[in-house]
Amino acid sequence: VVNSGDSATFNCSVTGSPIDSVHWLRNAESVAPISDGETSAGSRVRLLSQQVLHVSGVTRSDRGMYQCFVRNDRETAQGSAELRLG
Repeated sequence: VVNSGDSATFNCSVTGSPIDSVHWLRNAESVAPISDGETSAGSRVRLLSQQVLHVSGVTRSDRGMYQCFVRNDRETAQGSAELRLG
């Protein structure tokens, strides 16, 4: 549970290597965050690393189920967490 205006951080922790790709979804729709080091006016969703998604200044529109999908040449793993406002 996050208060409106606060930040939320999602960690997609996996073991094994190599990691070929990490894909993030919110409410079953692709999230296209800005990569660390890049800036965009008004962008509140950033990748702090390939496996860490950060949302600053959380609003009602950010609520929902977040999922990460991690792939390599052998398998795919996924995790999920719900962002709720307090």
